Amino acid sequence: MIFSNLHRCFVCNYGGKDLNPPVSEISPDTDFDLTDKSEISAIADVSRGEAAFHNSSNRNYTIIHIDSFLRQLGGRNFMKGNSRVCDYMLVSDYNTKNSVIVFAELTTADSIENLEKPILDKKTRNVIFAGGKSEKGPTQLAATLKTLSNITCLADEFKKFNRRFCVFFYRINSNLTKFSAVKAFSRGASAISTATSTTGAKLSYPEINNLGFDFYRVEYPTQFRI
Repeated sequence: MIFSNLHRCFVCNYGGKDLNPPVSEISPDTDFDLTDKSEISAIADVSRGEAAFHNSSNRNYTIIHIDSFLRQLGGRNFMKGNSRVCDYMLVSDYNTKNSVIVFAELTTADSIENLEKPILDKKTRNVIFAGGKSEKGPTQLAATLKTLSNITCLADEFKKFNRRFCVFFYRINSNLTKFSAVKAFSRGASAISTATSTTGAKLSYPEINNLGFDFYRVEYPTQFRI
């Protein structure tokens, strides 16, 4: 699979020193969770992660740790302005019905207020993301997709998938107040085209949509159907 050989694609296109290949795992063929809290594996037991997936086709997915791979390239010119990367990329086999590719960014917060608390630059104390994690997450997804789409062979590979998604997953740890994905993000979202209890909120995000991907925000424990 070309995505398991991303290091070769980047060296071929941009030169420079050899890169470590991306870390990848194989998902179970049942429903599963993902977490970014473990140094060992992205896959977590159901109810223990930050992102929940409904594996409707009961097939295995390759989970690629795209964040650690792209962080090797932080000093390269083509990464300038795109240094914020998402956590994972999930891909099915091309030759399957309803083939799927998902870029996933995961985060947690103690409350909706904490999720949307402005993020400041640690040195200058200037506001970087006025909308907090709820703004930063989609930015990371868009930047990752843009970086990979700049390589023609990878952009061509994306088009082979029938269903293409960028998904911002968030888990609110506090049990004090619960909001649905629609209520939580209606203040910052430019438009909500669909919102269901089984899918999350499908939102308009031109930087992602213009590259052929749908954008969703999903609050845990809602399962995203793949």
